[in-house]
Amino acid sequence: MISVGNLSVGGSGKTPAVEYIAKLLVASGERPAILTRGYARRVAADGVTVVSDGVRILADLDLAGDEPLMLARALPGVPVLVGADRYLSGRLAERRLGATVHLLDDGFQHLELARDVDLLLVGEDDLADRPLPGGRLREPLAGASAADALLAMVDDDAAADRLRRALGAPLVFRVSRALGGPRWITPGQSGVVPTRDPVFAVAGIARPQRFFDDVAKAGWRVAGTLEFGDHHRFAQKDVDRIAKAARAQSSAVVLTTEKDAVRFAALDLDGLPIAAVPLQVTIEPPEFDDWLLERVRARRLERPASDSPQPSEPVRMRHRFEYLLVKTLRALVRAMPWALVDGCGTLLGLGFYAFDRAHRRVADRNVAAAFPARPATEQRTIVRGAFAHFGHLLFELLKFSTLSPEAMLARVEFEGDERARLAYARGKGVLFVTGHFGFWELQAMVHALQLQPMAVVARTLDNRALNALLEQIRQRTGNTVIYRRGTIRRVMRLLHAGQGVGVLIDQHIQSRDAIYVDFFGRPAATTSVVAALALRTGARVVPLFALPLGGGRYRMVYEPPVEPPSSDAADAIHEFTQRCTDVLEMYVRRNPELWLWMHRRWRDSSQPGEPERNMFPATEPDTTSDEL
Repeated sequence: MISVGNLSVGGSGKTPAVEYIAKLLVASGERPAILTRGYARRVAADGVTVVSDGVRILADLDLAGDEPLMLARALPGVPVLVGADRYLSGRLAERRLGATVHLLDDGFQHLELARDVDLLLVGEDDLADRPLPGGRLREPLAGASAADALLAMVDDDAAADRLRRALGAPLVFRVSRALGGPRWITPGQSGVVPTRDPVFAVAGIARPQRFFDDVAKAGWRVAGTLEFGDHHRFAQKDVDRIAKAARAQSSAVVLTTEKDAVRFAALDLDGLPIAAVPLQVTIEPPEFDDWLLERVRARRLERPASDSPQPSEPVRMRHRFEYLLVKTLRALVRAMPWALVDGCGTLLGLGFYAFDRAHRRVADRNVAAAFPARPATEQRTIVRGAFAHFGHLLFELLKFSTLSPEAMLARVEFEGDERARLAYARGKGVLFVTGHFGFWELQAMVHALQLQPMAVVARTLDNRALNALLEQIRQRTGNTVIYRRGTIRRVMRLLHAGQGVGVLIDQHIQSRDAIYVDFFGRPAATTSVVAALALRTGARVVPLFALPLGGGRYRMVYEPPVEPPSSDAADAIHEFTQRCTDVLEMYVRRNPELWLWMHRRWRDSSQPGEPERNMFPATEPDTTSDEL
């Protein structure tokens, strides 16, 4: 996955850079696919729109949008796909169109997908700019440090290096711009476009003056110009207006951009001598090509085979059954009263308790080790209650996800939310920590409605269809989902932008970032990244929990921020992680039946030879270091 993006809104030369990289990949034997959102397209169809399958163009301007259609025409042999869910676009490109590399167009702020190479186009103007709405920046300048390399739109290497130092990026390459030879778009026109006669320049792009300057630098004598808004949908009256203005300036030809030419194509251009001038870029020095291709090859070798599993037919059938079952349940619970939802959830959970002996044994051992002084009957009651709660969580999540935002908020009481507001007000971001306790899936959904959307760090389910459904539920109130592989830099960008990130801290971690802290008196492998990020960025760490009140009502509790250790602490990260874990343990001790005892939290102390099995639905294990 190669992402090409920018800090500012429009006009950075991103699309020509995508075209350059796509041609480089094709020349090296790869089969790239371009994944784009299709901004400003007139018809935003559900799912994925295949603009080009690499053989023929399959979508028009309304379905594709101007930039995807321009790329499809410029890149025969390269599939171009448009869709809001770029994960689905990528899966389709791999399975149906044979893609070997994905080019994520305008992907720097698209944090849901992990990427192997993050390229960021920047210019010197960005250094003096401000974030929206006061300026043109999509995020603060600090976010640029997350890029693997900058693509600097500057004239010399010294200016490029100044940008690298100012933005804290590890590498910088320079993008050179040049106009290619013009081509007639007026039907029936042929021959060479005259270069000595005066021209009239027209542009409907984000920064039209840059195009006008490029035309003048290329040696054209610009008699006049006319600007339209970015992605402007030209009408016949615009053609008439342009023709009249060009004649008034005695211009022999009208020059426009390739992007505008896409939108002129459907109009009657008779009587308007108009030609498109392509913007061509090269990325210098030439070592960029080798650097990028080597990164692609290296990441492919590093990626474990499990990243692109090919499940057997029985597994695929089970995945389809699971997905259809959950979809059916969601449709049924929409009409159920809460009392029936509660009853069905209890029944499901107790069914798991009765028949899932493996996870019942795990829960029995965990509870016995956590509460050794409690009698066996009380321990069994806790385990039975935890299974029943798991059923409640499943059914109530499905029911809750069907409610309107107003209905969601009406069912939730808030306690301590002013603590979160104060944490946000510091401008350094907030890390919301919680565990598999209470109604953890509901927390982020209502937080987004009461305060502001957050990013949720999650594991990917093995069942891709079910994962897509869960992602849709998690994002319904405006949140985003960040999957665990390769998340640290993306989380840092969000914190630098003053946003919130939700993290579960009670999952067993196998990476080098794991540290062991006490959880119910036993060492538990826990992510150290929350503490490390908080200490590095100054972000507040706020514990967050959702408790059941009965009848489909909940209480959201924001605990006071976890105080960081003193600056002279011997092991500040370990101490900070322990403090976060202590808050979770306090809640579990108060209401032990609300925690997921059947998951193998203390995995290193399990009995030898015990297979690692996940509760339905299965998730990918944490095995990489760049994660939370």
